Amino acid sequence: MFPGTVEQLVFKPNYFVGNETSRLLLACFGAQAVLTGTIMALARFTPTTFLVFGLVGSIPFFIFNYYFVFVVEMFTHWMLLDFVGNVSIFALCMYGYWKSLQEMRRSHSH
Repeated sequence: MFPGTVEQLVFKPNYFVGNETSRLLLACFGAQAVLTGTIMALARFTPTTFLVFGLVGSIPFFIFNYYFVFVVEMFTHWMLLDFVGNVSIFALCMYGYWKSLQEMRRSHSH
């Protein structure tokens, strides 16, 4: 909703651009996150869906967060909030995977 504010908070000054194009690009990332959240809220997840989404939707972003916060040092530590979100996605997907496997086993045993 506020891509200019996000850009100011997460980019270190030497990487901050602050123009219409940079705000548009950040808004696109935000729109993609809203779309993904909407799909997650409306879709029926199988154990495989939970597992794949948890791994593919988290691990590459852990690497991204680490690299751009600690190696390149492009982002401020505010970007670690993104890391917390990615850990949450991973944990919830692994929990969903476990619970959905249990449910599937229960339904097959009856």
